[in-house]
Amino acid sequence: MCGRRTGSRTRPGRPTGPKPGFSRKDVVAAALDIGVADFTLTAVAGRLGVAVSGLYRAISSREDLLRACLSELATRIAFSPDPADWRRNAHNQADALWALLEAHPGLDRLLIGVPWTAEYFGETISAAHRAFTAAGMSEEDSALAVDMIGDTTIASHVGVAALRADWLSDAGPPSYSTLPAMFRPDRSWLERGWLDGKIDLVVDGLQARLSGASQPARPSRVQA
Repeated sequence: MCGRRTGSRTRPGRPTGPKPGFSRKDVVAAALDIGVADFTLTAVAGRLGVAVSGLYRAISSREDLLRACLSELATRIAFSPDPADWRRNAHNQADALWALLEAHPGLDRLLIGVPWTAEYFGETISAAHRAFTAAGMSEEDSALAVDMIGDTTIASHVGVAALRADWLSDAGPPSYSTLPAMFRPDRSWLERGWLDGKIDLVVDGLQARLSGASQPARPSRVQA
């Protein structure tokens, strides 16, 4: 009678074989090189020259790797809070976030599409919030300021990235002929678009709030 071959089956997602010659840090670096929003475990494994199953000695899942990538990116944002000058603080926040988005294509889409990504930038968000409150803003207004500047910067980067892809395509710059003249992009928009003007507008609104500018009266309801 033929002998039965024995042995345990390997479950998908479990590490197999000898310990690989790479670390969790190496896996994160490979994922970031590919793109924080677009990497796949197959692509990461290929870059490291290993089987996908080997990655599970350093990570537990793609989400685990994504979270590790975000933790790393949070250390790379070069934000300097400025409690002495809240206007400069606003521009510092926008500039630091823009620089990070420029260095890591796809991060803008990730920040918009995956709500929990914001938790990895809590230290920066808190520092910006504290600087605004030190300038005399209420806790709520400071939070709105941080959120507005972040949202404006991220959305502007998504638009500029799309415009660059469109403008620099083989077809060449689009005409945008149906748009009013002020809304027709030119090559200067490929840098930061209207970001700086938008942040100035936000800052002017905050200044009006701080100065106690009168708000237009709401129309009263007349009972019949």
